[in-house]
Amino acid sequence: MKKLITRLREPWDRIVLPTAVLLGCTGFGLASGCQTEPDRNLGVTNRGQDVSRDDAEPTDPISGAVEDFAGQWIGTAEDPLALDGPDDTYRFPSGSSVIRIELELSGGERPLSESIGGRIIFGGGDPPAPPTDPDAGYPVGVDYRKLSYFNQDPLTATNYRGPLPPQEGFAFSLRQPLDRSLFNDQLDTRVVPDGVLTLGYDPLTVLDPWCRLQTPVPDGQGGFSCVGDGSYHYTDGDANCSRTLDNSEEVFGALSIEELQALSPEEQQALEERVMIVEREELDCNRLYLCVTDRCQCTESGCRGSGPDATLSLRRTGDTLSGVFSDAAFENARHRNIPLGRVIFTRAE
Repeated sequence: MKKLITRLREPWDRIVLPTAVLLGCTGFGLASGCQTEPDRNLGVTNRGQDVSRDDAEPTDPISGAVEDFAGQWIGTAEDPLALDGPDDTYRFPSGSSVIRIELELSGGERPLSESIGGRIIFGGGDPPAPPTDPDAGYPVGVDYRKLSYFNQDPLTATNYRGPLPPQEGFAFSLRQPLDRSLFNDQLDTRVVPDGVLTLGYDPLTVLDPWCRLQTPVPDGQGGFSCVGDGSYHYTDGDANCSRTLDNSEEVFGALSIEELQALSPEEQQALEERVMIVEREELDCNRLYLCVTDRCQCTESGCRGSGPDATLSLRRTGDTLSGVFSDAAFENARHRNIPLGRVIFTRAE
């Protein structure tokens, strides 16, 4: 084994191993019938290891024009995890499989600075009606507790802050996420680098009218939210949840961690008996879900619906667009989050 270790320390491109090792034998296997033979030279090779190979010819640059993407397009997506196989078409909860995009050009303030944007509509049905009740969740009829990642532990609020499935029928604004003209005044923004057009949309804009109805309150951490500080309690099978505030900070806040650890069981119990609820508020569970997961971004002056962008990347091939979504969530009929496969768009008639 010492001889083997020494040879493994040789330069990577010239390693000589005993045949016994090549056959799966070690020093412990020699007594059980493994035969030794003269060393065999595996040769010298570095092909495929050097990333700076001179014989790799780069492909010609690929580009496209933003005007090639303008127009109205109708698409359907693959459901790679469908029960019937990966070729099945993804369907939204309504049963519709349609994803519609409408793209149009807009001129810039300087030459060569055209951009493209528009809107994207998922599924079927009408967009949600404007909100009227700030104390109920939104959109009306959407129960976030049915989502697989909703945490119904009665002692904790859900910690899922990822993207939500898109609201069917709502027109989300599409925009180019990056204004490349900020980096180079001479850059022709009419050109699509590598032929791939990337557009972004904010899935939480559908909540913005509802968020603007909310009253910002201190969240106990130096910021603001649409519900106050405290502990949040979810109930199973009931539309109402609750927020409670107690005096535990007053009781335990004056003690250091070391002092708390030094308390006897009797002393700790005596302190816990002093803890009492000083405030209790009944809340709609869906409103509580939206507020505690920061779907509304609140400041002292108000709240608005805003979050990280999802993106749709498109490539034009003939009369079709091929697209993929990223940083987006889609759910199946069992309210489980699933990845969405490639989307194929054709021009709307």
